Amino acid sequence: MDGSSDSVLSKAELHIVRSLAQKWLELDRDPSTREAIRGFLDTNDEQELKDRFLQKLKFGTAGLRARMGAGFALLNDITIAQAAQGLAVHLLSIRKETVDEKELLQPSLIVIGHDARHNSERFAALVASVFIFYEFRVYFFNMPVHTPMIPFSIRKFGADGGVMITASHNPGHDNGFKVYTANGHQIVSPEDETIAKRIDEQMKIHVLDTRLFDEENAKNKEKVFADDITGPQNVKNTRESMIIDLKGFDQDYARAILEALPQPKVPTTGVSRNMDYVPEFVYTPLHGVGQFPMDYVTTCAGIGKKMHRVDLQMEPDPDFPTVKFPNPEEDGALDLALEEADAEKINLVLANDPDADRLAVAEKVNGDWIQFSGNQVGMLLAAYIFETHRNLDRKLAIFTSTVSTGMVGIMAEKEGVYFEETLTGFKWMGSRAFQLEASGEPWTVFAFEEALGYMFGDVCFDKDGVAAALFFLSGASRWMEVEKLTPWAKLQQLYEKYGHFEDANTFVRCSDLESIDKTFSMIRSRSKGLDEPKSVAGIPVIYWRDLTRGYESSTEGNKPNLPVDATTQMITCELKNGVRFTIRASGTEPKIKYYIEGRGETAKEAKTAAMDICLFLLDKWTPNAVTNQKLS
Repeated sequence: MDGSSDSVLSKAELHIVRSLAQKWLELDRDPSTREAIRGFLDTNDEQELKDRFLQKLKFGTAGLRARMGAGFALLNDITIAQAAQGLAVHLLSIRKETVDEKELLQPSLIVIGHDARHNSERFAALVASVFIFYEFRVYFFNMPVHTPMIPFSIRKFGADGGVMITASHNPGHDNGFKVYTANGHQIVSPEDETIAKRIDEQMKIHVLDTRLFDEENAKNKEKVFADDITGPQNVKNTRESMIIDLKGFDQDYARAILEALPQPKVPTTGVSRNMDYVPEFVYTPLHGVGQFPMDYVTTCAGIGKKMHRVDLQMEPDPDFPTVKFPNPEEDGALDLALEEADAEKINLVLANDPDADRLAVAEKVNGDWIQFSGNQVGMLLAAYIFETHRNLDRKLAIFTSTVSTGMVGIMAEKEGVYFEETLTGFKWMGSRAFQLEASGEPWTVFAFEEALGYMFGDVCFDKDGVAAALFFLSGASRWMEVEKLTPWAKLQQLYEKYGHFEDANTFVRCSDLESIDKTFSMIRSRSKGLDEPKSVAGIPVIYWRDLTRGYESSTEGNKPNLPVDATTQMITCELKNGVRFTIRASGTEPKIKYYIEGRGETAKEAKTAAMDICLFLLDKWTPNAVTNQKLS
């Protein structure tokens, strides 16, 4: 490195970041952040300049998600406006290619929502201003909403796309810019690359404040409620304002959930029967936006009085004061809910993450609390759908990702249900659900991923923690009514029927991103010139898939069914003893993640098999990495 021994940057890097900081000062209109950046330049604070300018914030299939602050590497008015401009240009180009001239005379439509994080409402208004500049009609949720409302609303209103301002369950200092297509699912490759290119082309920022939003919103003499809008045509040319202010909750969303539930319905109301056996439960939104939709939907379902609230966590609070991390998977996140349940003598706890697109479940069994894994909740939801779907005149499809449990695939095979494995992420499962719907045949789609995400295609093409809660409670009601089983007891029944599946998931930290590629090269070298190793830990390999190199042992010509990406490291292996594992690179940080699942006649046998392979891989495949202390 050039410069003194205490330099953070080389001379070339320092020149780059100082030039970018000067460019920032030309764009920034916030006096406080301008003063901060000037201070870093004046004092030559290399670390701050590096953190804020050396790496540009990268747009991907998840949109943008980063810490908030000044600089091109962080999330702020400038990076939000650039992203919105690029997306607007992209959506307009798609529309020009896909609709006829008569339709082009109508304004394009965009749905915009936000959660309750710091700056979320202002970022959303800024995004709306950018789209108004590009002459979009904006459907704007002028209240914090949970993320699934955006993909649901895109399909309801026939919009050209949607933006949700949220960082999901990230720490309070983060925020994000999440993008949905006109089909109502997250973007997939290579569309993210096209949008990223459009963003990079935005050398001039046209809108950097919320004045256009404020001016257009002021024209609304009355608020338009979501339920007043049945589609885009009845509002396009009837209002002066470019803003359609969706202040109020959408009853159609609640109706979509209730109509999707497998239970018999009361024809006139859509409210499910057989909900009398829903157990009392404690609910927490973890300081997020889940309270309102959960209150609304459970009331519509006739079970509102069954829900007990964690008062300290019910109101949205962007600082998440009662939890270390606002992620229901993290240790301690459910502590207050469990305490409330103990005080009320209740045996079931449900929790959403802050943007309410994930669901966590815990049950008290023999005096001890057990938190279900995402795989276990997925198994239960799949079983409930299998059990109640037989009389419906629709085909059933089940999707899971490559890192989720293999048990549901076995369940689907035994039940004669279409099953498909996708790459990691609901962008892929949502995209496949849309493709099935577009085929013209009636399909019901359920999809899930081990990270507490569950998708119900009849509601929206993304994970939905509120819909998942209603499906889980409806299932719990049926299991108690028909079989006298609690959810945990039902899970044990499934294990007895299909075999026990236990995981040993973990991750390791590497020194840098380059070391990850070296590690995977070392793993592949163990095959001794073959496409796959003959054994792992002395156990024969019966299946091997390398989506980086483009190899799958079980297919014709060994060509993978899933998309191949030479820039992303991912290997999946199945062993003769029933253990299946996927090892993949994180993609956003120097981590290698292990998803390991064992199968056996007992839980102990399955867990031991998974742990044995886990310890072998950590010792032999990534011996120089730092292991996560928690093995699950």
